Amino acid sequence: MWRDLEERPGLLRLDEIKRARGVVKSNPGASLVDLGDGVLCLEFHSKMNTLAEDALAMVSEGLAEAERGFAALVIANQGEHFSAGAD
Repeated sequence: MWRDLEERPGLLRLDEIKRARGVVKSNPGASLVDLGDGVLCLEFHSKMNTLAEDALAMVSEGLAEAERGFAALVIANQGEHFSAGAD
């Protein structure tokens, strides 16, 4: 049985944020998304959110980008599982 859940106050949806703000940088394994309020998000989006070379490269890009203009870097995604590990 499928039903929509009620929106919870303070819950961020990455798909909505990306539509509204766009993506700072992206490659096949991960993206950097500006969440606002000085926060940058590193989102994995490979199959099962596994960490391969491209996702790890975006980790380095995210750290550098955060140092240049953000107060914080968070790692998140909206997948069923956070990450299935390294590939």
